[in-house]
Amino acid sequence: MCDVDMGTDNSDTELALATLQSLFVHQDALARHLRAPMLEKRGAYLARLIEAGRKRRAITESASTVCHVIRLPNSTMAAAVDEADIGEAAKKYVSETQSTNLPYHRSSIRRFKTVARSWCQFLGLFIPQARPFCQYENEYIQFKAALVSEFNYLPSSVQSCISYVRQFLV
Repeated sequence: MCDVDMGTDNSDTELALATLQSLFVHQDALARHLRAPMLEKRGAYLARLIEAGRKRRAITESASTVCHVIRLPNSTMAAAVDEADIGEAAKKYVSETQSTNLPYHRSSIRRFKTVARSWCQFLGLFIPQARPFCQYENEYIQFKAALVSEFNYLPSSVQSCISYVRQFLV
């Protein structure tokens, strides 16, 4: 999904190795994470989670989920990822795990989406979903256009008037 090849050097590899060794006690888990793609970027991401004060268990779960996020590419392999791409990848991930336990299924999707969004934000690939600021956004846009076209307001006058209207609508 978020497979980006960025230049790395030996110090990035050493940081990733040290980060993974601090997180994983079992050698088989450590070996799996060392073989997974984008080692240096994953190490930097996990180091950032550690610096943010996240709990060790949450970080190890995120580390495993990030490996799945990288493994499940979307159809476009674009340089940008949005909520729809993350949703599709989450469905693929959950269908592969084939969980029949519905609450677990929902929490898996939620956890996958959260980690995927965070990972793609870290890489600078995530495009946040644009939301209207209120349910009357179309009317707000029409009112703003009418001030200019029908009432010949100057741009500075429109800005001052619209700021009060926007505060009222929100």
